[in-house]
Amino acid sequence: MENNVQKLKDLLKLANVKKEGTDLFDFIAAFTIYTSAVDFFTIQSARLLEQIIAKGKLENNENLNFEVHLDSWFYENKVSTRRILIEIQKFLPFTDEKKPENTKELNEVIKNFLNSAHNFLDNRNKIIHGMGNPQNSLEDVQRFCKESFSLYKDFQKKHEIMSLMLAPYSLTADQRKLLYS
Repeated sequence: MENNVQKLKDLLKLANVKKEGTDLFDFIAAFTIYTSAVDFFTIQSARLLEQIIAKGKLENNENLNFEVHLDSWFYENKVSTRRILIEIQKFLPFTDEKKPENTKELNEVIKNFLNSAHNFLDNRNKIIHGMGNPQNSLEDVQRFCKESFSLYKDFQKKHEIMSLMLAPYSLTADQRKLLYS
């Protein structure tokens, strides 16, 4: 996992440089890296939410009504990012039984994350399909890529906010061992 995170950090540094240029191929490269980052962070978010739900069930001595997965499962089974987002949506609303006053903000933050991811994916589709569309010029494709850069920045910000807010709810190391054994 640590190697994968470092690889992604290195790629994101490259994307951040390439998006500042004017070359269409650099834009497409940056867009592709951002798309991979959205996939990765969406999988991490799904796993975090999965752990939070599992933690609540473990603390209440309830059985899990879903199967937990390691990162590799999402890649080996080629689970689409959009499908992961839809599955996350199904678990809403989350409730914080210990601090019910946090519930509204918690759900709002998760919804903001989901919306930002969907917005990025919608634009991703526009780029992928736009390249082959005879009605779009190369300048249009370049404009679509630039739009994706700002959408990625928004996604990144929303993901960070959500991750920080959910961190206190995540599993302890012992609970993680128990869940994934």
